[in-house]
Amino acid sequence: MKLKSTFTICFAVLFFFSFKSSFAQNNNEKDEVSVEKKLFKADLLMPGLNYELKLNKNTTFNVNPHFLRTNYDHLYDRLNRLSSSSPSLGSTIIVYEPTKYTLRNFLDLQVRYYYNLKKRTEKGKNIRMNSGNYFSAKLLFEFFQFTDVKDKSLPNRSTFYSPKQNSFVGLMWGMQRTLPIKLNYTIEAGVMAGKFSPFFIGPYASLTFGYVISKKSNRKI
Repeated sequence: MKLKSTFTICFAVLFFFSFKSSFAQNNNEKDEVSVEKKLFKADLLMPGLNYELKLNKNTTFNVNPHFLRTNYDHLYDRLNRLSSSSPSLGSTIIVYEPTKYTLRNFLDLQVRYYYNLKKRTEKGKNIRMNSGNYFSAKLLFEFFQFTDVKDKSLPNRSTFYSPKQNSFVGLMWGMQRTLPIKLNYTIEAGVMAGKFSPFFIGPYASLTFGYVISKKSNRKI
């Protein structure tokens, strides 16, 4: 069985049992050491929306459609060379001069397990709006790219659209914090694997910064 299929099945099983166990939780206690029932954010560094839904007191399901602007001439040139030598890799690649920028569209799905909420409360630290550390299983899908390039045959820059079917799976460690003024940041690091001209496996790290749109929690912790 392929790595992606195996990981997807594990992801689905984890989501199912987490969701099932949520019916056994008592959510009426305001002082319960638990994640928020739901958290809605607007991300600024990688523009997009982020919705985090409680599955049980330590687990959430996170949905994050977003855009990423990159400036990577060396990578784009590498893909051009690959497309020239292997038609199977270059079906959606057009050979141009180095890129001005590329706008990429992603859908990030995660199941997060927050492991230190109780420890933070015992130390008098804030856990409102899911301020804690977590481990997660991540599925990342890329759907398209808009690339702004310079073509010698044209007097001005040219923009083209390239549909993508890249997909990645990974295991992450993360840290999320929400400030009293509802500004939120998340740091993640881990390992990703998936389809990316042709197969990729390696380290992954990200930083997001945004604003929590959800109402402030009325919990005491």
